[in-house]
Amino acid sequence: MKYGTDWTDAETKAVIEGWAAGASAAEIARRLPGRNENQVIGKVHRLDLPPRRSPIRPRDPAFLRAVIVRAKEGASGAAIARALGVPAGWVYSAATAANLPMFRRRNRAAPWKPDAAAIIAAYHHRPSARAIALAHGVAPRAVLRLLRQHGVKLRTKRGPVPDSRRRPAP
Repeated sequence: MKYGTDWTDAETKAVIEGWAAGASAAEIARRLPGRNENQVIGKVHRLDLPPRRSPIRPRDPAFLRAVIVRAKEGASGAAIARALGVPAGWVYSAATAANLPMFRRRNRAAPWKPDAAAIIAAYHHRPSARAIALAHGVAPRAVLRLLRQHGVKLRTKRGPVPDSRRRPAP
């Protein structure tokens, strides 16, 4: 890379011609050895060349209406995308913009509601948070948190676990 080096007249001419021909900054940079896309973009700005149209298209109102109509008919997002011949991401983006309820998350897994009595009993029987976590399908830290919340004194093979929480000074 030619960091901090001046642009030659030939390079500047190549940028101007390439930009006028509609080439992208990356394409122009590939033609200029030692230059990268960002350097070409910077040069284009310093030369005050006309800006390009954004490749991001604004939402077409007809497209939004088509998505809304098909969604109200009960079609899935994938079916709408196939029918309109567009990527599914466009459909989901339009549905989100239109605040369609069909695309809100459904059937989320319920948060883990522990059976505190069973976990405490298991801990008194076998004091291994890892074993209890495996048996109940949760993370060991969730088991330890539940035990602490219920005031169970935690212990290890070496004895009780010291309370690591700081106590306010008297």
